[in-house]
Amino acid sequence: MTKLIVWGVVLFLITSNGHAEKIELSEGSIKKIDFSSIPIVRKIKLMEMGKLLRLNQVEDAFTPEFILSAQYGENKSRQLNRFVPVTSPIKGAKMGFKKATSFGLQFQTHIFAEQFTNNFLRRSTTVGAEFDLSLDLYKDIFGRSTRKKLKNLQLESEVSAAENIIATHQFKINLLKIYWGLVANNESINITEQLIAQAKKQVSVTAEKVRNSVSDRGTLARTKSLLSARKGSLNSLEYQRSNLLRTIRELVPEYSDKEIVLGDYDIQKTIQDLFVCTNKLQQNLQAPLESTLFDDIAVKNLDVAIRDKAIARIHDDVDLKLNVKAQLNGKDFSYSDGVTNLQDDPRSVTTVSLMFSAPIGGQKKKTSKNLENVASLKNKIAKEEIDAKLKAYHVEILQSIKVLESALLNQNNNTASLRESLKSSRTKFNQARITIEQLVGEEDAYFSSELSNIQTNLSIIHTVLDYFTVFHGTQCPLNI
Repeated sequence: MTKLIVWGVVLFLITSNGHAEKIELSEGSIKKIDFSSIPIVRKIKLMEMGKLLRLNQVEDAFTPEFILSAQYGENKSRQLNRFVPVTSPIKGAKMGFKKATSFGLQFQTHIFAEQFTNNFLRRSTTVGAEFDLSLDLYKDIFGRSTRKKLKNLQLESEVSAAENIIATHQFKINLLKIYWGLVANNESINITEQLIAQAKKQVSVTAEKVRNSVSDRGTLARTKSLLSARKGSLNSLEYQRSNLLRTIRELVPEYSDKEIVLGDYDIQKTIQDLFVCTNKLQQNLQAPLESTLFDDIAVKNLDVAIRDKAIARIHDDVDLKLNVKAQLNGKDFSYSDGVTNLQDDPRSVTTVSLMFSAPIGGQKKKTSKNLENVASLKNKIAKEEIDAKLKAYHVEILQSIKVLESALLNQNNNTASLRESLKSSRTKFNQARITIEQLVGEEDAYFSSELSNIQTNLSIIHTVLDYFTVFHGTQCPLNI
């Protein structure tokens, strides 16, 4: 009974896998993927949105606000002395708006009505309009601190948007690298399967010779060992393919539950496209800055650093603020009479105040110096990283491509020579003029050269694709 259950589960799994939806993987299908739905790309976008959110939150402080408030209060406390009246009820209402600016200025204006009653006054009413202004006269005069911070947040948001474009393109390129790795793996499997087929023939021929006493069992054992070794190489390549497919499933969730099959590809066309790309890249004597956003990021980072240093120097400055409050009101013993007095005989109330504060001790000065050092070091590191990346990816990658192309040319010549030699050796083996060991050596040398060609072509493709992770705007058939 247990065996029946086990076989039933196995059959179910086989049936389920057999009905899994197939995805044909090709260069074209990768380019058609909706990358906006990829989790990694979403995380990159989330970082950009976080920088934009910081900017929006700061800009919120400069948004005009409508104000409407009302109050009513009663006090039923015992009056202990007729000269200390209990004021009750108290009524009030206010309507207006307030606005802060990036120039160190804040103002508020509103109309209001207030009324209270006590033992001396009944329904004492005040109505009027009030204007309240606050101005920074030193640390943030004309917004020299606030505007710098706001501009830096804008630049950081722009840098984050550029980094999002770069990182998303790098993700696409990495996906293409995996795809071309699968193509190279498939080509290597095809060659290895040819090697296995040849090894099987050699085992069969050698076994026949042993039966006819033309060869010994030692030779047969060596040919069987060779067959096992080549099967082991095939297993290793299949394991490599499994890892590549697993990586694709992890990166592209829509592929996670589908059967992935490699679509048709044209090796010769790919090689032609590859040389079109390498020839175009080698025409640029200098790094093509028009094809990258890294130089724009470097310029914006420098602007941010300059402002950060200026903000750091302001950190330990003194504060001097001016506040002006002006009011026109009308007073009487009812709301209507208060409004009439405001119209006929408005009275003004003005208050002007100054507030000065200065840090005592050297703590703020120390912090200011540290902030300035951090801004300088941060910009220096960012600039050096970007400069090094642009130079390395242009100069060194092009040099790597030249070396790989030279190696590929030599390998192609070697493969052509080995192909002719192998053809001759097989004729000689069939004529019993060379041993099985000599033929195997010829085959191994030829197919090893073929495998090396595949890996060198893959290395060139990967190197060119690495170039596109930095110079992502390069017009080239291989660029996504």
